Amino acid sequence: MNTYEPILDRVVFKETSINQDDYNGLIVPDLSQERTMTGKVVAVGPGLLSPFNFARGTMQVKIDDIILVPRNQATDLKDNDLYIIKESDIFTVINITQTTNEQ
Repeated sequence: MNTYEPILDRVVFKETSINQDDYNGLIVPDLSQERTMTGKVVAVGPGLLSPFNFARGTMQVKIDDIILVPRNQATDLKDNDLYIIKESDIFTVINITQTTNEQ
């Protein structure tokens, strides 16, 4: 497996599938599920440089985040279901909470 080190605001993720119940209240219609994909972030670039003061911007996603992205914006890296996308193209970070059955 290759090692990827994204540049600027790029994010490398591995496609995963999650249950509809794990979307934490976010309702994703069936048609939208065909146009979107979920993935687990495996690498994050350092962020964009500001054109005003050349300071590096902060990335909003981090390694191990579960993200929802448009399928047509992600570029397939042809390596173990890995894809790369610009951070600004990510729809949302899905916070999966573990529920316990209390009696």
